[in-house]
Amino acid sequence: MLSWQLLITINVVFYSISTLLQRVVLKENQSRPIAFAIFFQCMVGLFIGVAGLFTGQMQIPSSIMQMLPNLLLMTIMYAVFNILTFSALKYTEASLFTIILASRAFFTIAASTFFLKESLTMFQIVGTCFIIFGIIVANLHGAKQIKIGKGEIFAGLAALFLGLANTNDRIILQSIPLYPFLTMAFLLPAIITAAVFPREVPHIIMFFNKTIIIKTMSVALFYGLAATTFFAGLQATTNSSQFATISLTSTILIVILSMVLLKERDNLWKKIAGTGLSFLGLLLMR
Repeated sequence: MLSWQLLITINVVFYSISTLLQRVVLKENQSRPIAFAIFFQCMVGLFIGVAGLFTGQMQIPSSIMQMLPNLLLMTIMYAVFNILTFSALKYTEASLFTIILASRAFFTIAASTFFLKESLTMFQIVGTCFIIFGIIVANLHGAKQIKIGKGEIFAGLAALFLGLANTNDRIILQSIPLYPFLTMAFLLPAIITAAVFPREVPHIIMFFNKTIIIKTMSVALFYGLAATTFFAGLQATTNSSQFATISLTSTILIVILSMVLLKERDNLWKKIAGTGLSFLGLLLMR
């Protein structure tokens, strides 16, 4: 079995690539964030489910009934998280979205301290402050103005739901194997989202368009690989707060790649400064 350190390294690479591809797909004017959320979750869930069947690791334990409250909570939180994520990426840059999403570390640490009794050290508190300060710096537009638009609000709410969801995931993974958990974690939110927004379902067809089908499938594939390595590492680690925080190093890679590949260079030095402060916070929170 791979170590959690190697798993999180692989996760950072795949997650960074997936986020950039999501931005490429969603910045198209005709794209619909909620329809994409349904499509995306279904594709990732199917990819992981097939992988689980192929490796013979899709056995569902009898203890699953005891996890129903946590599974219901997981379904709701990830459905809301995905809608917020794709809505944010529709209105803001991939680099800025990723920096804001880094604040999920605060929510993971707070939830893990309360529910899992994992200790919160002074270094983690200081590190959290650096991450939040880095987010503020990255959002500065002008000498005294902080820009808080629709995309930034969506990204902040997405961070809240993801931070809480990761703590709940750690509890579920103590009783349910990785592949069945991940398959449910993507397919169930997709079903709930489709039920709440039935008018969005017909628009899923646009993501099978021959001009973007390779991009959309690549997004799902890379994210599926990122999710598998992330949760395998989360299952293997003894401290979910530490693990979730270290995963935020993807922020550095995404900001760099978005500058090079997507030409997102507005407020360049502020993004670099914000990323640097967030990274310093990560070092303190280890």
